[in-house]
Formats: sequence, structure tokens, C-alpha cells
Amino acid sequence: GTETWMTYHGCVNTTHINGYRIARIEKIDWNDDGTPSFPRPHGYNHPQPVPSGQMY
Repeated sequence: GTETWMTYHGCVNTTHINGYRIARIEKIDWNDDGTPSFPRPHGYNHPQPVPSGQMY
């Protein structure tokens, strides 16, 4: 593919770090030196662009 996506989990409530966690996904871009450029997390319930490529 032409894109890199990262999945991870995060807390919904920052005051209770061991509380409810949800799965998240973010697109990763790459710096000129080949290192990943991690985005600022969009947070809960934020629309994401559709990944490029074929959908099944």
C-alpha cells in the first residue's frame, strides 16, 4: 500500500488512566529522514479519512 496506519488504544477519561480504553487508528506520515511522523491524536469519535486503495 501507499499509506501507513497505526492502531493503538487510549483512555477516554484522562483522570482515570486505568479506566475505559478504546481502540483508535491514525494515519502515519514519514519525515524526510525516514523516521515516522506521529500525528497528534484526534481523540474519541473523530472522523478519519478513508484509506487509499481497494476496499473489499
